[in-house]
Amino acid sequence: MIHFFITFSDDGENTPYGHAIRQSGIDYRIISRKFSLRYRNAFEFLFIALPKLVLITFGAAIESFRCPLPPDVVVVNSDIEVLVFSLVRFLKGRPATEIVLLGFIYTERRNPLLLALRKIYFTLVLSLAKGVICFSRLEQRRYRDIFKRARSRFVAIPYGLHVASPAASVTDEVA
Repeated sequence: MIHFFITFSDDGENTPYGHAIRQSGIDYRIISRKFSLRYRNAFEFLFIALPKLVLITFGAAIESFRCPLPPDVVVVNSDIEVLVFSLVRFLKGRPATEIVLLGFIYTERRNPLLLALRKIYFTLVLSLAKGVICFSRLEQRRYRDIFKRARSRFVAIPYGLHVASPAASVTDEVA
């Protein structure tokens, strides 16, 4: 059983993402919580958006692990979600449940201290995830080189190819 945690819709089943997962034929469950991580400054991020994301993710993780069929794999979309699901996985005694981070993007900073701290932080986060899905082979190779100590497996799925789109109609081709 694979659980997908999404924050872009309250009804993940009725999205292109949900339709693509359903068509794949895998045994799955989508746990949806609509949440916007928009903020105007660091204060709003640290004291409003981030705590809200942690609480929403914590609730989703508890729901996921309380299911009659607990997940073998959980697919999440951010570092915070990896941390929260890892904590709940530990508290629920489900160490076999694997966590996969979908859409990881890492940007380096110019400040050497900040760069070193971020590398340590993301090495820890990626060590908690079994797999990391990147959007290009270039990112995949780059992240393997940067995060050699992380136990995650990096996989590339080009952006947009994980969701099938309807074929173009004849009218679209002519226009």
